[in-house]
Amino acid sequence: MAKLITKNEQSISWKELAEGVKAGKIALQQGDTVELKLTTGEIVFMQVVKVSEDGKRVTFVSKDCLATEMPMNEERTNYGGWAESDLRKRLNTEVFNTLPEELKEVIATTKRRQYVDGKIVECEDKLWIPSEYEIHGREIFAEHVEGEEQFELYKDRRNRMKKVGNNGEDTDWYWCDSPYASNTTDFCSVVSVGYAYYYNASTALAVPLCFEI
Repeated sequence: MAKLITKNEQSISWKELAEGVKAGKIALQQGDTVELKLTTGEIVFMQVVKVSEDGKRVTFVSKDCLATEMPMNEERTNYGGWAESDLRKRLNTEVFNTLPEELKEVIATTKRRQYVDGKIVECEDKLWIPSEYEIHGREIFAEHVEGEEQFELYKDRRNRMKKVGNNGEDTDWYWCDSPYASNTTDFCSVVSVGYAYYYNASTALAVPLCFEI
C-alpha cells in the first residue's frame, strides 16, 4: 500500500493511483509525494516532477537517493553511455525486484535518449536516473538531446539537493545518466549543494530512483 502525501495524506495502492490518474479521477501535481516501501524495508519518498498534458502519465523522482551508493560502471569508463552501464542493469534487475508487485505492474516503459560519441543512443527502462539537462536545464558537461526539458521542480536549486537514504543527515553527491562529453571515464553528477559536476564511473555515488506510471 502506497501513501499519497498531498495536503491531505491518504493510503492508496499503486494500482488504484495509476488507474485513477488514467481515468482522470486523480490529478497529481508537481511536488506531490508518494511513500514507497521496498521489499527490503527501505522507505523512499517519490515526488511528482512531471505530468503529461493529458494528465494520464506521471513521472516520479525520489526526493532523496536510495540508501545504497553504487558505481556507474565497475570499470572507470563511460563507454556506451547509460545504455551500456552497469548501474542501468542493476536498477532494472536487482533494484526493480525490490519494488512491491502492485507497483511493478503499473510502471511504464520509459524511452531514454542521449548522445554517446556524437551519436544518439536509445534504450527503454522501467527504472532510470535523470539526465544532466533534466536536473539543471542547460548543457554543462554533457550534450543536450533535442526535446529534453528540465523538470520544473529542479529550477529551485534546493530541490536538486538529495541525501543518501531518506534518513541521511546531510545531502551528498549523486549520479546523472549523462556521460561527460569531453572524456571517456566520467559521468555527470550533482554535488551536495545542487550544482553540476562529474565523477569517474567506477566511484560509488548516491542513486536517485525514477519511473513513470
